[in-house]
This record gives sequence, C-alpha cells and structure tokens, in this order.
Amino acid sequence: METNYAKFFNQKNIKILNWIFSILIGIISIQSLMSFQFVKGIILLLVALLLIPLLKDFWRNKFPFLNNKVINNLIIIFLFFIGIQIGNDNNESAHNKKHEKKTLINSEHNKSNKTEKIHSIKYEIINEIIKRYDNSPHYIVLIDEVDLSNNKFKLEIENLINKIVTEKGAKISIDIFDNKNALNVFNKSHYVENTLGRILNKDELVQLEKHYISSFDGELETEIYPNTLNFFPSATKKNAKLGKYIETIEYNPIINDYRIVKKQRAQLDYQKTMLEKKKKEFENKCFNSLDGSHRELVKYVKSNMNDKKSFSHEETTYITLDEYVVVNMKFRGKNAYGNIVLDKIKAKISYNCEVLEIID
Repeated sequence: METNYAKFFNQKNIKILNWIFSILIGIISIQSLMSFQFVKGIILLLVALLLIPLLKDFWRNKFPFLNNKVINNLIIIFLFFIGIQIGNDNNESAHNKKHEKKTLINSEHNKSNKTEKIHSIKYEIINEIIKRYDNSPHYIVLIDEVDLSNNKFKLEIENLINKIVTEKGAKISIDIFDNKNALNVFNKSHYVENTLGRILNKDELVQLEKHYISSFDGELETEIYPNTLNFFPSATKKNAKLGKYIETIEYNPIINDYRIVKKQRAQLDYQKTMLEKKKKEFENKCFNSLDGSHRELVKYVKSNMNDKKSFSHEETTYITLDEYVVVNMKFRGKNAYGNIVLDKIKAKISYNCEVLEIID
C-alpha cells in the first residue's frame, strides 16, 4: 500500500515539474520570438510542448519511439541545449557586431583627428574649368613647394583634397602643382588656354614631371576607381627621386559637411535633366523628320549654291555640347561647271536652330 502511494506521489511530482518547466521554457521561447530569435524560439517552444503532461499521449501516438522514456528525455534535453546554444551564438554575434561597429566609429574618429592634425598646405585655386563629361568642376591648384624627403606630403595632399571637396562638392577633379611655371605650362598645353600650339619640349616635360604633384577625380565613372588619386601623374617609375612616390590609389575624401556635397549633386542632376530636355527639343524642332537634315543649315547651303534645285541631302550627324551643337552635313549639288559633286559642311548651331558659325 505504501509502495503504490509513493509511486503515485512520484508521478504527481513529475507532472508538476513538467508543468513548471514547460511554462518556464514556453515563456523563454515567446521572449526569443519577440526578440526576432526565431530558430531559438521555435526549438524551445517545441521543448515546452513536449513537456506538457496533457500532450504526452498525443506525442506518443504521433511518434511511437517517444514511449521510451530514455529516448523521450534525451530528445528533450538535446533540443533544449541546442536552443540555448543558438541563443548564445546569436548574442555573441550581436555583441561582436556591436564591438566592430564601435571599433569602426573609433577608427573613423581617430582618422578624422589624425587628418585634422596634419599640417595644412597653403593653396590657391588658379583656375576653375568645366572639362568633365558630367559638367562637374575641374580645379587647377597651386601649393607651396613639396618636401620630398619623406612621404608625409601625401597625407597633406589628402587633407587638402578633403578641404576642397567639403567646400566645393564631391563630383570634382583637381590638379595640384607646387610650381607656377609648371602650372602655366600645363594650362597652355592642356585645359585652360590651350595656346601652346606645339608639343612640350624637354625642359617643360621635366617641369611637369617634378611639379605636377597629384590629380584627383571624385565620383568619376570613367576612372579606375570612383574616387581616384594619382601622385606625380606626369612622372615614371624610372625617375630616381620621384619613382618611389608614384602611385594610383582609391581615396574616398573625409567630408566634414555634407550639405554642400548634397547641394552640388542636386544642381548637377538638375543641369543634366535640363540639358537632356534641351537636346530633345532641339532634335524635334530643328531637324527634318523625313531625311534627318537640319532645316536651317540646308537653307544656308542652298543660299550659297550655284543651283539650289540640284541640292540633294546625303547625311547629317551632330554632337551636342553645353552651349551649342556641332552639325556635320554631307550633300550633293552642281558646281560652277554644272557637274554634280559630293560636298560637306560643318557648323555651330544654337539650340534655337540658328546657324552661328561655319567651322569647315
């Protein structure tokens, strides 16, 4: 009699414990699901359901092997530890990510501080031109002579780029020189004046090689990197003094104030949209839809022909620029001797279709 009573008492205690553990584990599973730890939450919820006394007969009917108490208990323990371990792994991963983010922030902060502590180069923007295909500004900059005893000047150049980009915008190109004569040679032979009218001589090439310190192209798709920084772009590795400093790197400027950058991008996007609209209107308004000829240019050509009726349009091509369009037209007509000949004309045309100038 006492044995049966003890057995009943033990079974009752086990049921109570099962209820307690199932409720506790169920609460943990719900908290896990609410914390978006879905795998952990589902596994622990399954453990809780396996422990509920009222569901034991259901589980045993569905999965007969659970009638074996040893197997049943091992499965519950195994699932419980798997669920807990997944939760620990997720927590550790989240902790590591948080630590990495904090480290990255500290790194950027230190990088910013480091940049600010670098000696600021005195500089002067000599020219601002529009030469890039995306109409972004291009600056020619003069700085004090660079100290080539070490590579510290590279950090100074980067700091200068940070400053100019912050003030002017991220879509930008910069050419930096430390000698005014070399800068003038560059202007005359490249972008601004372009009046040299000959190839550079040996002395001029040496000047550029030594004093053309760096070039930077920001947010330019046609370059090797979106933000490309070149050191001594006119020199070669064979140069005994400069060779060790020559390199092309990806450099993403540290921008202290993004307001100007955002404003510049918005202005350039607007300009691009308006230019596309202007080009479309030009095409619709100025060209003959039947043969593709430019109406006003055809009128101009006919007005200067010996026999207007002999005019025959062959082909018209054009290139759209910011301020005007360059139109090339091939045509046939009678010359002074009455022979039909092929001729061509090249002209600057306004976006209002007017012939501005005959180029060729």
